[in-house]
Amino acid sequence: MVRFTSLGPVSLCLLLISFSQTILADDDWSVRGYLKSFALAQDALELNNAPPELDTGDRLYQSQNSLRLMFAYFHGDSAAFEIHYEVSPIYYSSPVEQDVLAGSTFAIPANSYRLTEPSATLGSRQDKSVIYQNLDRFNVQVNFRSGDLTIGRQAISFGSARIISPSDVFLPFDEKTLNQEYRIGVDAIRFQKPLNDLSELDMGVILGMDGTSENSAVFVQALTNRSGADISGTLMRYSRQNLIGAGIQSAIGDFGFWLEAAYVWGDAQYTRLSTGLDYAFSDAVYGMIAYHFSEAGTTSPEEYLSLANEIAFQRGGVFLLGQNYLIPVISWVASPLVSVSAQALINLNDSSAFLSLSGEYSASANLYLNAGIYLFAGDRIEFSPTPPGFTIGSEYGGSPTLAFMSLKYYF
Repeated sequence: MVRFTSLGPVSLCLLLISFSQTILADDDWSVRGYLKSFALAQDALELNNAPPELDTGDRLYQSQNSLRLMFAYFHGDSAAFEIHYEVSPIYYSSPVEQDVLAGSTFAIPANSYRLTEPSATLGSRQDKSVIYQNLDRFNVQVNFRSGDLTIGRQAISFGSARIISPSDVFLPFDEKTLNQEYRIGVDAIRFQKPLNDLSELDMGVILGMDGTSENSAVFVQALTNRSGADISGTLMRYSRQNLIGAGIQSAIGDFGFWLEAAYVWGDAQYTRLSTGLDYAFSDAVYGMIAYHFSEAGTTSPEEYLSLANEIAFQRGGVFLLGQNYLIPVISWVASPLVSVSAQALINLNDSSAFLSLSGEYSASANLYLNAGIYLFAGDRIEFSPTPPGFTIGSEYGGSPTLAFMSLKYYF
């Protein structure tokens, strides 16, 4: 079995700090960050036709809080060093399984595509609280004449599609995640080489747990612009899977257009595709409609539970259970201080839907207030007297309504 060199958390930190000290001088540095607090109220989960003794309880409340500190250190234009650390205390109204209650509204730090990782939590879990930690960036960037080299934990994304990218397999956010401002970092050695003013070659190695080949990845991504169209192509090997993808972003008249497709083969074989149009109705109103196809999903709700252990969902960045989705989006800038948006994720196979409505008020240059609601429609979860005790009628019909308010402060 092929193995990359394995480093413990302390050894990795000392290595990167030592490297950074050799190339960085006291030229420039910055410390930034944010404080965010989300208050959530979630209706009780109900089983249709369940006997009274299986009452699933009362409404659940949750407080998600995050402090993110971002340190950057620059050596002119030739090099930089970056650290992001986030600590997130979460409190619950009932002593339930925390990861289940947090669900996909909070991106729980995981070891996926990270060489080594401290504990995901600070201290021990309590009945009604848990504190997550996330060393989300830890990298050195060196700029050469031939290109830019980045070593360490960093954000890497792929593809050209809006909302859901078929080529993006490294820790994309679920659409229900509330805090999506910073993409989850992965451990990588990455080199980005400009080919001309409009073209770039992006290549690298991503190191997973213990550096084993089955947990890691290699990739090459080419980006260019031809006649006003942004074109991308991706080749990737990850977790015994191979991926080839291509995408384009362009314009059709007054409409923006994108199309991206990826084919995956190896232990599993499937195709994913995203396409769509966007349009500015005015300076204040913007709309978008997208279609997403995922052969990794299924058209039968009875098979949803079995998908959780499939490699596409474990390591391939797939989180939608169905195969065909329609995604309309509308946003309105009511004033320089107020904006409102609505988005629907419609499973065309089981006729269920997830609708999110949200608004934001800018109280100052650094302070923002948000409020929103998640609504779900479709066939609900049905009680079953035989194991596992229930059947899923649709992807979204069994999800309880969720409302939230948030306060965000940047410094």
